[in-house]
Amino acid sequence: MNKTVIISLVALTFFSGLWFILKGDNTTTVEPEPITDLSENEKAKDNIIGKWQAVDDSNAVIVFEADGTQKDFYEGEELSGGTWKFTTSSIDDGAETRMLLQTVINGEIYEYEIYVVTEKSLVLNYLARGDMLVYERFGE
Repeated sequence: MNKTVIISLVALTFFSGLWFILKGDNTTTVEPEPITDLSENEKAKDNIIGKWQAVDDSNAVIVFEADGTQKDFYEGEELSGGTWKFTTSSIDDGAETRMLLQTVINGEIYEYEIYVVTEKSLVLNYLARGDMLVYERFGE
Protein backbone atom coordinates (compact mmCIF):
# COMPACT_ATOMS: atom_id res chain seq x y z
CA MET A 1 0.00 0.00 0.00
CA ASN A 2 1.18 3.48 -0.71
CA LYS A 3 2.91 5.17 2.28
CA THR A 4 0.89 8.34 1.76
CA VAL A 5 -2.41 6.43 2.02
CA ILE A 6 -1.30 4.65 5.19
CA ILE A 7 -0.10 7.88 6.81
CA SER A 8 -3.36 9.61 5.83
CA LEU A 9 -5.47 6.82 7.35
CA VAL A 10 -3.45 6.84 10.58
CA ALA A 11 -3.71 10.64 10.83
CA LEU A 12 -7.45 10.56 10.10
CA THR A 13 -8.02 7.90 12.75
CA PHE A 14 -5.92 9.80 15.29
CA PHE A 15 -7.62 13.15 14.72
CA SER A 16 -11.08 11.60 14.67
CA GLY A 17 -10.43 9.98 18.03
CA LEU A 18 -8.98 13.19 19.41
CA TRP A 19 -12.03 15.15 18.24
CA PHE A 20 -14.42 12.72 20.00
CA ILE A 21 -12.40 12.92 23.22
CA LEU A 22 -12.17 16.72 23.24
CA LYS A 23 -15.76 17.22 22.11
CA GLY A 24 -17.04 15.71 25.35
CA ASP A 25 -20.64 14.93 26.11
CA ASN A 26 -22.76 18.03 25.59
CA THR A 27 -26.06 16.26 26.10
CA THR A 28 -28.28 17.03 29.05
CA THR A 29 -29.84 14.13 30.88
CA VAL A 30 -33.36 14.76 32.12
CA GLU A 31 -34.56 12.41 34.81
CA PRO A 32 -38.25 11.58 34.50
CA GLU A 33 -40.45 12.39 37.46
CA PRO A 34 -43.43 10.40 38.74
CA ILE A 35 -46.90 11.88 38.54
CA THR A 36 -47.70 13.76 41.74
CA ASP A 37 -50.61 15.88 40.47
CA LEU A 38 -53.51 13.77 41.67
CA SER A 39 -55.99 15.91 39.72
CA GLU A 40 -54.78 13.88 36.74
CA ASN A 41 -56.07 10.70 38.43
CA GLU A 42 -59.34 10.38 36.47
CA LYS A 43 -57.69 11.07 33.13
CA ALA A 44 -55.00 8.49 33.95
CA LYS A 45 -57.68 5.91 34.76
CA ASP A 46 -59.31 6.49 31.39
CA ASN A 47 -56.00 6.38 29.53
CA ILE A 48 -54.69 3.17 31.08
CA ILE A 49 -57.65 1.05 29.91
CA GLY A 50 -56.64 -1.09 26.94
CA LYS A 51 -53.76 -3.15 25.52
CA TRP A 52 -50.13 -2.11 26.00
CA GLN A 53 -47.08 -3.59 24.26
CA ALA A 54 -43.64 -3.39 25.86
CA VAL A 55 -41.26 -1.24 23.83
CA ASP A 56 -38.22 -3.40 24.63
CA ASP A 57 -39.99 -6.73 23.98
CA SER A 58 -42.80 -6.76 21.44
CA ASN A 59 -43.91 -10.20 22.68
CA ALA A 60 -44.93 -8.79 26.08
CA VAL A 61 -48.43 -7.32 26.27
CA ILE A 62 -50.41 -6.16 29.29
CA VAL A 63 -54.16 -5.49 29.24
CA PHE A 64 -55.97 -3.26 31.75
CA GLU A 65 -59.77 -3.62 31.75
CA ALA A 66 -62.27 -1.01 32.97
CA ASP A 67 -63.59 -3.47 35.56
CA GLY A 68 -60.22 -3.43 37.38
CA THR A 69 -58.87 -6.69 36.01
CA GLN A 70 -55.49 -7.04 34.37
CA LYS A 71 -53.83 -9.75 32.24
CA ASP A 72 -50.23 -10.32 31.15
CA PHE A 73 -49.50 -12.01 27.82
CA TYR A 74 -46.30 -13.24 26.22
CA GLU A 75 -46.24 -14.33 22.58
CA GLY A 76 -50.06 -14.27 22.71
CA GLU A 77 -50.28 -16.70 25.63
CA GLU A 78 -51.83 -15.50 28.88
CA LEU A 79 -49.25 -15.80 31.65
CA SER A 80 -51.09 -14.27 34.57
CA GLY A 81 -54.07 -12.22 35.57
CA GLY A 82 -55.19 -10.21 38.52
CA THR A 83 -56.54 -6.86 39.53
CA TRP A 84 -55.31 -3.29 39.26
CA LYS A 85 -56.08 0.05 40.89
CA PHE A 86 -54.57 3.46 41.41
CA THR A 87 -53.48 4.35 44.90
CA THR A 88 -51.37 7.06 46.50
CA SER A 89 -48.25 7.10 48.59
CA SER A 90 -46.60 9.91 50.51
CA ILE A 91 -42.96 10.76 49.94
CA ASP A 92 -40.60 13.15 51.70
CA ASP A 93 -42.36 12.76 55.06
CA GLY A 94 -45.78 13.49 53.57
CA ALA A 95 -44.70 16.70 51.83
CA GLU A 96 -45.64 15.25 48.46
CA THR A 97 -48.03 12.54 47.33
CA ARG A 98 -47.43 10.36 44.30
CA MET A 99 -49.85 8.27 42.32
CA LEU A 100 -49.12 4.54 42.12
CA LEU A 101 -50.45 1.69 40.04
CA GLN A 102 -51.01 -1.34 42.26
CA THR A 103 -51.61 -4.79 40.81
CA VAL A 104 -52.44 -7.97 42.68
CA ILE A 105 -51.47 -11.17 40.88
CA ASN A 106 -51.78 -14.56 42.58
CA GLY A 107 -52.05 -12.80 45.94
CA GLU A 108 -48.80 -10.83 45.42
CA ILE A 109 -48.95 -7.02 45.47
CA TYR A 110 -46.86 -5.12 42.91
CA GLU A 111 -46.52 -1.33 43.01
CA TYR A 112 -45.39 0.97 40.23
CA GLU A 113 -44.75 4.70 40.14
CA ILE A 114 -46.58 6.20 37.20
CA TYR A 115 -44.37 8.44 35.08
CA VAL A 116 -46.49 8.71 31.93
CA VAL A 117 -49.99 7.55 31.10
CA THR A 118 -51.40 9.05 27.93
CA GLU A 119 -53.56 7.70 25.13
CA LYS A 120 -50.43 6.29 23.44
CA SER A 121 -47.71 5.87 26.10
CA LEU A 122 -47.39 4.21 29.49
CA VAL A 123 -44.19 4.49 31.55
CA LEU A 124 -43.98 2.81 34.94
CA ASN A 125 -41.23 2.38 37.51
CA TYR A 126 -41.45 -0.97 39.31
CA LEU A 127 -40.70 0.04 42.90
CA ALA A 128 -39.30 -3.28 44.11
CA ARG A 129 -36.41 -3.23 41.60
CA GLY A 130 -36.41 0.24 40.10
CA ASP A 131 -37.03 -1.10 36.60
CA MET A 132 -38.43 1.42 34.13
CA LEU A 133 -41.16 -0.23 32.03
CA VAL A 134 -42.14 1.50 28.80
CA TYR A 135 -45.26 0.54 26.84
CA GLU A 136 -47.06 1.75 23.73
CA ARG A 137 -50.75 1.41 22.99
CA PHE A 138 -51.29 -1.82 21.05
CA GLY A 139 -53.88 -2.98 18.54
CA GLU A 140 -56.43 -0.24 18.97
